[in-house]
Amino acid sequence: MKRKISLCRDRMDETLMVNMASRDPSGEISEERDGLVMKYTADVRRRSLATVARAVSALPLKEPGKKELVTEGVYLYVSAVVNRYLSIYRQDPGGFFENADSVEKQIKEYLGLMLEGVCSEREEK
Repeated sequence: MKRKISLCRDRMDETLMVNMASRDPSGEISEERDGLVMKYTADVRRRSLATVARAVSALPLKEPGKKELVTEGVYLYVSAVVNRYLSIYRQDPGGFFENADSVEKQIKEYLGLMLEGVCSEREEK
């Protein structure tokens, strides 16, 4: 996430142009745009899953045999959280970068909730 934000900050004009183009309803560019988005999405998913897999490998899992399931679950969870912020700032991508530190902190809080859980230990009856 930090790498993406840094890249987008360094190339703000290009980021804003891509954001505007992605919202263009014109049929002239939709096929090419959709192809590029699919290619980008597949590449991001591959790289993100590899990053998450490395992170999961460092965790003391309760059930080590479920490493792949945990990796996919963490990836889906993080993607949903990030998509929440992308949706919030869709009309104002500059606002996303202006608030990047706050967004990053909130994302870490969500991850903490997932990794630590939200329920206290229950007594068995």
